[in-house]
Amino acid sequence: MEYSHIKGLTDEEVQESIALHGKNSLPPPEIETFWDKLVDNLQDPLVRILSLALFVTVILSFAGYADWVEALGIATAVLIATVVSTYSEYKNESSFQKQQEEASKVLSNVYRNGKLSKILVGDVVVGDHVLLQVGDKIPADGHLITGELEVNQSPINGEPLPVLKTKSDENFVIPEVTKFNDHNTCFRGSLVESGEAILVVDRVGGQTEYGKTNEELASGDNVRKSPLQVKLANLADGISYLGYMGAIFVSISFLFKQFVMDQGYSWDNFIIYISNWQIALQDAITSLILSIILIVVAVPEGLPMMIAIVLSLNMRKLLGANVLVRKLLGIETSGGMNILFSDKTGTLTKGILEGQLFITHHKTYSKFSEIPVRMRNLLSFCLKASSFSAINPDGTVIGGNASERAFLSFLDRESLIKPCRVRRNAKILFSSSLKFAGVDVTCLLYTSPSPRDRQKSRMP
Repeated sequence: MEYSHIKGLTDEEVQESIALHGKNSLPPPEIETFWDKLVDNLQDPLVRILSLALFVTVILSFAGYADWVEALGIATAVLIATVVSTYSEYKNESSFQKQQEEASKVLSNVYRNGKLSKILVGDVVVGDHVLLQVGDKIPADGHLITGELEVNQSPINGEPLPVLKTKSDENFVIPEVTKFNDHNTCFRGSLVESGEAILVVDRVGGQTEYGKTNEELASGDNVRKSPLQVKLANLADGISYLGYMGAIFVSISFLFKQFVMDQGYSWDNFIIYISNWQIALQDAITSLILSIILIVVAVPEGLPMMIAIVLSLNMRKLLGANVLVRKLLGIETSGGMNILFSDKTGTLTKGILEGQLFITHHKTYSKFSEIPVRMRNLLSFCLKASSFSAINPDGTVIGGNASERAFLSFLDRESLIKPCRVRRNAKILFSSSLKFAGVDVTCLLYTSPSPRDRQKSRMP
């Protein structure tokens, strides 16, 4: 490493920075409780129709026009549909939040107490010196004090072209107005595509541009409905329309029969019938009750319950295959997919490169200790001399790109901590465009003095 002169902050300075500027953690997203999800599921169009039908059925049961068994059946259907879906979503949401917490534990290379250490991004503070190399995500907003980088800022401004970031002046002050094309300011969330540099952190947490964008997205309302929600809403509207039209038709037909047909289409009989207002009122109430019963009967009370149970079973089946579905209705959406594109690195694998084999022209070695001594020493020298990673006294490898760390992980601890006496004359850092890295080194050989030289050194 070429930055041995950088000491970074001490533990006391870190605490002072936290007290003054806060930590680098972003505000956690608002998590729905079980009761919040239950209330939200009760807003389902079909469940609302069922709830209205339940209310009407209970009233009719008190009046003696309906059976209590029907009210109990509707209540059971509503309870099962809402509780099953709510419990499934809440359970998977809890699992998702735990996985998100684990995934957010990204490490950065930061100089603290005179040495390079790996710390969580959330523990980065203002004033920290961060080592940035190819493949690293910038943990906070800041400026460069040495080196230069090409960074991809698409996560924060959507621009795919890399932007050059260079060393800033000693009296540099990060501007209040955001300028993403500023060559001295680096922004959190950007990805380093090429180069190597030291970043001094100026803003952390919600004060960064990434934090401000994240807060705006969290405060926005996501009103987009799934295909199943759209279909169920249309079905509920259709049921309501047909139910109301049928109820009106039945009510009018019943009243026409009672008021006209049963009176023999005679005007005199009609007047006599109306004069007996108690009977006429009872027939009008009966027509209203028939309309309400028709609306209740038109509601498919078993449909929401069936949908909730089927989706919950499919959710549990996918969970058994290590596929986590946060929303119950996402099952129906995923069922409509033909092809799923996924980034394999870090998604279907651990996202960590590891050295597994060393292959020569005549043999393959699965362990570093199996390699012959002379070849082992040569391999160790080549890997360490060409690597830009830092090796701590305990043998831990910090910094460098993922490939360099993978190569060094194949070596044993003794080889890692053994000094590599070389002077680097020129270097080419790894980049996605070059697809390779190179270094020109000069070996520094130390020879022991001969016995004659030792004798001369002892002479007065």
